[in-house]
Amino acid sequence: MTFMRAAAISFMASFWLAALITSAAMAAPAKAASEPTSIRAAERFLSFVAGLGRLSDASAESLEKKLAVSFQREGTVSGYRSAAGPGGWQYFIDFYFRDPPSRNGFSFEFVNLGGSADLSPVCFNFDRLRSTLHQAGFDEQKRVGEIGELISFNYFKGDLKLAVLIQSPTTGDRNRNCVRRIQTLQ
Repeated sequence: MTFMRAAAISFMASFWLAALITSAAMAAPAKAASEPTSIRAAERFLSFVAGLGRLSDASAESLEKKLAVSFQREGTVSGYRSAAGPGGWQYFIDFYFRDPPSRNGFSFEFVNLGGSADLSPVCFNFDRLRSTLHQAGFDEQKRVGEIGELISFNYFKGDLKLAVLIQSPTTGDRNRNCVRRIQTLQ
């Protein structure tokens, strides 16, 4: 009787484990095998930006190639939306076609359509971004609001102007700053 009970318990444990794994696999977002992780995509985007000499060096095609993704074009915007990753976070990459073309722009942003405010699962370290941009020849300027609150860090190199929005994670080390959005300025 003890052997039968042990066999039944073992069978039930195997059954529930298999059901749990199947359920988790079905709930996980479908992701292309070639799609970069959120952090890897942010690293590639930073490498793209750091390698630019001027804004006109950027194109939708060169951004697609650097990030190894395919953009979809809608009107004056060409972009990419990743599948949801850890904590429901996605990354959005956009290239803006403007007239004249020398005013084109681009952006990279972490977005959570589920409403989560904790950026910890996709925290791209601001200090790393800052160091990389300084090494690439960008000058930094803080943009503050009327009451002294930080709005963004702006970076300049030739005609290339960037705004970087940061956010502290709500869990883990709250003294670190994570990049939330990088975008060109007009």
